[in-house]
Amino acid sequence: MIPQTASQFRVTVPNLPGELAKITHLLLKAKVNITGMMTESLGEVAHVRLIAAPARACFELLDHAGFDVLEVPVFQLDLVNKPGHLDKLAHELAEARINILCVYGTGSGEAARLVVAVDDVDKAAPIITKWAETEGLGTGRAKTRERRMS
Repeated sequence: MIPQTASQFRVTVPNLPGELAKITHLLLKAKVNITGMMTESLGEVAHVRLIAAPARACFELLDHAGFDVLEVPVFQLDLVNKPGHLDKLAHELAEARINILCVYGTGSGEAARLVVAVDDVDKAAPIITKWAETEGLGTGRAKTRERRMS
C-alpha cells in the first residue's frame, strides 16, 4: 500500500469540559469529517490533533472561530498489524537524526494505521518511502510545508 500524507491540525485549548465538543460541533455544522484524532492534556492546556476532510475547510473554520491552530504535514502509514514495524521505522529515523514529533495509531485484526509527524519532512520522505517498500507498503511523499497559524 502507498503511504498517504495529510495535514494534521493541532488545536490548543484550555483543559476544561466542553472544549472538544466546541471543535466537533463546529466541524459537524460545516460537514467536515474527522478522519483521525488524538487528544492529550497537560495541566491547564489540552491539545487536540486531528486530520479532517476537507482539510482546508477544517483549518479555516477553526482559525476563523479563534482557535490556536498549528498545521503540520504527517505521513499516514497503512501496514500489517504485527510487532516490529514502529521499532524499525523509529530506528531508521533516529539513525538519520530525524526527530519524531508525534506518532499515534490503531490496529484492528490484521490491519493497522500509524500517523507520524517528523521535524524534517524532506529528509524523512525517502526513508519512510524505502521503509514502506521494504514492508510491502509502496511509495509515498509528504507535503513539505509546516506553518504556524493562529
